[in-house]
Amino acid sequence: MTWEAVSALGTLVSSLAVLAAVLIAVRQVRVGADQVDALRRATQLDGAMKCFAMMTTPEQIAGRRFMVDELERRFRENDAYREELLGLGGAIIRTSRFRSCG
Repeated sequence: MTWEAVSALGTLVSSLAVLAAVLIAVRQVRVGADQVDALRRATQLDGAMKCFAMMTTPEQIAGRRFMVDELERRFRENDAYREELLGLGGAIIRTSRFRSCG
């Protein structure tokens, strides 16, 4: 075996090692991307669960019941109440508890 053949064999072995390292790196990147995607989905689920928990508090349920059952009647019957609500404008929306869900 000549030195050229030994050198060629060494080059082939080192090329195979580089190829194996590249393949392993590609696999690691894919696994990392999958883990980031799973973490993102878990974070979204956690946020949605917190919003649902906020929506099911007794205060929120009572507020929705008030809007469905009483608000229209009180708005129609009580001029002062109607003017007070209309005067608030967007203040109710700006101070909403749900801004922390967004």
